[in-house]
Amino acid sequence: MVSFSIGLNMAAVRTAGTTLALGKGGSAASRLLNLIQSDVGTALIWDYARTDRRFANPTGGANPAASGDVVGLDMDWSSHGTRTYAQVFAEGGYAGPSAVPGNHATQATGAAKPKWQTGPKPFLLYDGVDDMTNVPGLVPGASGTIVSAFRATAGIAATQAMIAGGTFSGNKRCRLALTATGLPSFVFNDQIISLPGSSDIRGTDVVMIQTWGSGRRRCYLSTYSDPLVIDEARVANMDGAGSSYKIGSLEGGASDFFSGRIYGTLIRSVETTDADIRNIVVPAFRNLYSE
Repeated sequence: MVSFSIGLNMAAVRTAGTTLALGKGGSAASRLLNLIQSDVGTALIWDYARTDRRFANPTGGANPAASGDVVGLDMDWSSHGTRTYAQVFAEGGYAGPSAVPGNHATQATGAAKPKWQTGPKPFLLYDGVDDMTNVPGLVPGASGTIVSAFRATAGIAATQAMIAGGTFSGNKRCRLALTATGLPSFVFNDQIISLPGSSDIRGTDVVMIQTWGSGRRRCYLSTYSDPLVIDEARVANMDGAGSSYKIGSLEGGASDFFSGRIYGTLIRSVETTDADIRNIVVPAFRNLYSE
């Protein structure tokens, strides 16, 4: 019989004989794990240096081993689960992603699956046409945080969404994206933030962050110093309505496909403080692509 912890235990997720990769993050990875240890409902989709956390199909299949191998299941290791997929298989208890509790990103359509790349820092490659993964059942709520470490393809003249979720019609949605000219775009509810003096960041390794709660929304971009808080606004909060989070596409998953590398993605169901963003989240995600 397969058993799972009913509480949140980050340490239990790390099985014997394995180490957390997170690029070469080390202490940054440990601080990030501590930060989210008490979260409930967090989807943590990251750490592409570890192939045993992703599979070819939503129901399992092969682990990616070479550049170009498709990924149909990207596991959430943030909460609840105390068994690896390998352990669940061995114990005969595997019944799809729900066998290991968590918010797993999935894609069943072969052509729409992103492809794992070995690096030098591992990442998922999205084709800008139809590649996308979905986090079923996880919808933006009254507080939350979305983070993406990415490099968008230079030259593509279309809006590219790294993370999006909420109501597709426009209200009560959140999104991290680049405009058709490569400018960073932060969407919350029906507000779109354009940065004065911002430049085309396609072809650049970047961390983008948006966090919200208590009627305010804050946005960050790692190419600004420190990183600078680039926007803070008072807004109406999400209400948990609309579509689930999509990685690599617009809220409904049918347009604004991302083209390029996604090194790591973090979705939290809580607001993240300025200090934690500056000192924990940004350093950890920079380590996903920095040499």
